[in-house]
Amino acid sequence: MPKALISMSARGINNYTHRCALLFRLTTGMNFGEMAVFQAKSDDLLSA
Repeated sequence: MPKALISMSARGINNYTHRCALLFRLTTGMNFGEMAVFQAKSDDLLSA
């Protein structure tokens, strides 16, 4: 029983960290990719 519980929680933690890593990768990818575009748009708005 405790062994099953430990493996279940370990799997849950692994799932959670994987999801966080995926989310982090997505957000950082968006930041690197779209930050320049967003910067250009905000510069246009500021200069207008």
